[in-house]
Amino acid sequence: MDSASTRNEAIRLLGLLIAAALLEALVISGAMFRLLVASAQWSPPPQLLVLALPRFVVMAVLVGALGRFRKLWSLLVFLVAYAGLLLVRFDQTEAFVDWENTLGASRATLPYLGGLIGAMLGLWLGRRAVISRATAPEKSSLHAKS
Repeated sequence: MDSASTRNEAIRLLGLLIAAALLEALVISGAMFRLLVASAQWSPPPQLLVLALPRFVVMAVLVGALGRFRKLWSLLVFLVAYAGLLLVRFDQTEAFVDWENTLGASRATLPYLGGLIGAMLGLWLGRRAVISRATAPEKSSLHAKS
């Protein structure tokens, strides 16, 4: 990989980090608050699933689409930066968690864990697409043999 493609990967990494931070700050946090209020009277299993799914799905789709990195360092930098962002958001929004109550602790932590797992799934899918594209035979060489 030459320096131009390394620079391109660093720019895509920065763009993905900015997109994830903007989505987290502007969209997901408000949606999570509304979901928490709407699902407060539900039984625990569906409530926990509904609270974990938004970050999971958004991050899996976003990172799967934009996180097609060739270098392992890009994957690790994104995961560490996103985990740091989630820790900061957790510290800001979940100030009064009742750690003695399993349901309360789950309501506080599962949405963030869902986002991290979604990001890892998106990175895995993006990496898999990059590897399969790199190992696939060229279409032009297939047409040349015909």
